[in-house]
Amino acid sequence: MTPTPDPAGVALELVRALEAAGIPCAIGGSIALGLWGVPRGTKDADLNAFVGEDRYEELLTTLEAAGCRGPDDAPWTPALREAFLRQAREGDTAIVWRSGFRVDVFVPSIPFYAEAAATVRRVDIEGQPVPVLSPEALSVFKLLFFRDKDLVDLRRLVARQGAHLDADYVRERLVEMVGDDDDRIAAWAAIVREHGSS
Repeated sequence: MTPTPDPAGVALELVRALEAAGIPCAIGGSIALGLWGVPRGTKDADLNAFVGEDRYEELLTTLEAAGCRGPDDAPWTPALREAFLRQAREGDTAIVWRSGFRVDVFVPSIPFYAEAAATVRRVDIEGQPVPVLSPEALSVFKLLFFRDKDLVDLRRLVARQGAHLDADYVRERLVEMVGDDDDRIAAWAAIVREHGSS
C-alpha cells in the first residue's frame, strides 16, 4: 500500500532527486524546524537549492522529472516555466507543487546562502542521511523574515537546542547583514537570554 504523502515526505523525495542530479540542496522551513526544535504543522515544504543562475533550467527540469507541477498544481507551460525562472533570477520564492503540496524553492539571493550551504547538516531520516539547514542558518533566515511566527519558532528552537546552538554565530552573521542597532539583534539577545541554556 502506498503511504499517503505529506510535506516532509515530499521534501525528502525531492531532496533525493536533486542530490541524484548533483544539485546541492537542503530541507529548510518548518520541516527543518521540526528536526531541530519543536515540530509544528505545515502544509508546504521549503527547499534550498544552492545553485547559480546557470543551473536554474537544470533545477527546474530535475524538479519536473521528480513529479513537480506548476503553481496551484497546474501542468507546466512555457509561461509557467519562465515564471519559475524569473522568480529565481529575481531572488523571489520559486514555487512548484508536488502531490498536492506547495513547495517553496529558494536559490541564493544574498551572500549568506554560501554560509547556509557550508553549514548544512545531514540528518538520518528513514535510514538515509538527508541534507537539512543547520539550526544556526535556520535561525538567521527566521530573523531576517522577522515575522511574529518566526519569533515563536525561534523561542522553541533555542529552548530545544540550548547550548548546542551557536548563538554567537547567529548574532555575528546577522550583524554583518543588518548592523548591531537593528531590532533583530535585540530580539535575538532576548530570546537567547530567556530561552537558552548554557
